[in-house]
Amino acid sequence: MSSSVSHPDPVMHDSGDGQADERLRGLTRQQLADRLTWLSWWAPGAFQAVMDYMEFVDNLAADGDPVPDEAG
Repeated sequence: MSSSVSHPDPVMHDSGDGQADERLRGLTRQQLADRLTWLSWWAPGAFQAVMDYMEFVDNLAADGDPVPDEAG
């Protein structure tokens, strides 16, 4: 079977960690909190978008596969 798209677009984002990801992972919880506090003051709309996304991700994680029933 052939693809219906003759020239698919290349992947836009590399799945590997970039410099920004590495920089964020190197921060403490307090440093991350300070940056979010600054963002909430500087760009409230961007801050709200970040918080909405984090809530969405948390809800996805909570709705994930249930723990298998061991009695079962």
